[in-house]
Amino acid sequence: MQTIKAQAQAHNIKYNTVMSRLGRGLSLQEALTKPVQHHDMTIRCRVELMGLNPHTIAARLHKGMSRDDAFKPSRPYRRMDLELVKKLAADGHRSTGIAHILERDHGFICTYLKKHKIEYKRG
Repeated sequence: MQTIKAQAQAHNIKYNTVMSRLGRGLSLQEALTKPVQHHDMTIRCRVELMGLNPHTIAARLHKGMSRDDAFKPSRPYRRMDLELVKKLAADGHRSTGIAHILERDHGFICTYLKKHKIEYKRG
């Protein structure tokens, strides 16, 4: 009997793909014969341009959603104006004030400020 690795090579599929499928409960035959989905770089570009979370899109695709449905935002996306956020922080606004002015969640604003290394007053 061939090893799983040898069977994967014989079916021209990556060993890690087969093992991942087995871990999800597929039979060995299904894991070896199910077509491999190739996600090209256009997906990554599309995700970034739309301002969506790539992990959300990957999870949706993994659940079996169509590409069109996976890319539908769950809520309207509003891009942040980095210069405005910097100005508000420089003007001495606290993180809660910035969140109120921009009508955003306070936790989101704190994460955004940290991500962009913007010094701000907490609270």
